[in-house]
Amino acid sequence: MGFTSWTPIQHFSLVTLLCHEYEDALAFYAGLLNFSIHEDSEIEGWEPGKRFIALIPPKVTQMAPMVGLRVTRATTRRQQEAVGNQAGDAVFLFFEVDNFDETYGTLKACGVKFLEQEPREEKFGKAIVFQDPYGNRIDLIDRPTKRTGSLYARDASV
Repeated sequence: MGFTSWTPIQHFSLVTLLCHEYEDALAFYAGLLNFSIHEDSEIEGWEPGKRFIALIPPKVTQMAPMVGLRVTRATTRRQQEAVGNQAGDAVFLFFEVDNFDETYGTLKACGVKFLEQEPREEKFGKAIVFQDPYGNRIDLIDRPTKRTGSLYARDASV
């Protein structure tokens, strides 16, 4: 398979999150994780009760491209089977936070299920995997202030 030169995709905008019920997903992602509801509407011509919901993570700036979750109620058998296992056994989302200890404590106090006993120390800081209400794995990641950008950006102190 050969590849030719072309202009690549500029950024991802939305990642689909399959759920059984919209309200459960909204309670967890918008309620507990503080995502903003960018859009929540029924689209004319879609099946009754089907909604287009876009959630945006906290602290997305106007200058950054929008990236968020599109919450979709699973309606087919294949979608139903994928709820809670959208990335297979791998981590589905990486959730970077400015105050890891506070976020970890809040999530733990709210009864969020963690898959590790304690946060692990990584090169970039602390991290721990937890689950959303469906079983999707999410890696909570410390975002030290000395680093600019995301987990994959070069350390600013170098």
